[in-house]
Amino acid sequence: MEEDKNKALEYISERLKDGMSESDIKMELIKTGWSEEAADTMLSGFRDSKKKKAGNKWIANLVIAGAIVLFGISSAYFFVFRNADILNENDTLETPINIPVVINSSAGSNTNTDSQDVNTITLPIPDDFDVIATVNDQEFLYEDFAENFTTMKHFYNLGPEGNDFVNSDDYIIKIVLTRMIREYFLDESVREHKILILPKEINDEFDTLVEQTGSRDEAIESINQLYNWDESIFKEKIIRPFIQEEKLRLYIATDTVINANKYILAQEAVNFINAGDITFENAVPIYSDDINTDVAGDLGYISRNEALPEIENAAFSLDVGEISEIIPTLYGFHILKVTNKSDSSGPSPDRVRISHILFKTIDYDEWFIEQLARRRIAIFAEGYEWRDECAAVIGINDTCADAAIPSSLRSSLE
Repeated sequence: MEEDKNKALEYISERLKDGMSESDIKMELIKTGWSEEAADTMLSGFRDSKKKKAGNKWIANLVIAGAIVLFGISSAYFFVFRNADILNENDTLETPINIPVVINSSAGSNTNTDSQDVNTITLPIPDDFDVIATVNDQEFLYEDFAENFTTMKHFYNLGPEGNDFVNSDDYIIKIVLTRMIREYFLDESVREHKILILPKEINDEFDTLVEQTGSRDEAIESINQLYNWDESIFKEKIIRPFIQEEKLRLYIATDTVINANKYILAQEAVNFINAGDITFENAVPIYSDDINTDVAGDLGYISRNEALPEIENAAFSLDVGEISEIIPTLYGFHILKVTNKSDSSGPSPDRVRISHILFKTIDYDEWFIEQLARRRIAIFAEGYEWRDECAAVIGINDTCADAAIPSSLRSSLE
């Protein structure tokens, strides 16, 4: 089994180098006999191994699209970019603002354009010279948008190699407008569902970053070089939104009210199995949403730290033949059965073989798109508009393929 896993990790590495998407790699692994959850576990394990090797580049990748790969979520790290002061107190918004953008700056420099070569661009001006977008009654100011744009442009000029995919001001404009709307929706949703973000959670996440970067001083220095931010600003603008989306994603996947139909089915299955009305093996093809129903939901052997913590905790606490209660995870509701345990000289088995019945719950990205479509979103930047079918701001002549959205959302739109 270990040899198979090593081959799978090698396959993932080679396919990513070839430019294959994670979703395509996942499908190829499934075709070779891996279950959907096992394929996701392999991809997650590969990402974790890459994180350990990332070194100082992790800081930069954290805030761009690499965050999707490193954390396995949509790009929450794009959310707030407000750094450079671009308006003087006497400036007005009656004409387009010329934005000084740092060009070819060396690492360690800042956004003070007095001592640097700059390139001036003109951003689109909204018709009322004040509000650039609205979501329902919430207004987004042009001034905030311009500041966000400047900081994003600054980052890509100072950031690491490999950011060539953001090759135009048009692309950054779409990113900034889309992320401002996404950030508002995220805050709104977290408040609505009463999801708390504790200071300790933010500090612990930052400490994890520090461990993977090398030292606290190196992490703070990199943040300062790229954004002129200190630790507290980075935590508020980067770490907090990441944790917010991570918690919201779990809440949407596991809430028994939002997913009432699936939860009722899971309860029914558990009751029937425990009452002896049906065997676990016979219940799998009737109830399970996973693709491994032809093998009675078999997931193979797992070792410590190989599966989702919720699955692992249950698997190693059950006896052979025992059925679990309903286990909520990001994938949905699970019912586990331990089918075998390997011999061990220690107090617990080294490996456990498990089968499961999976009740897939609402997909977060699909939920996100649906919820945004219920909002009245308007864009007042000339040449740009919001499209519900794209869940993004795009040019008026663009298609959804031109939208600046993460790959996870793009797959939900196709």
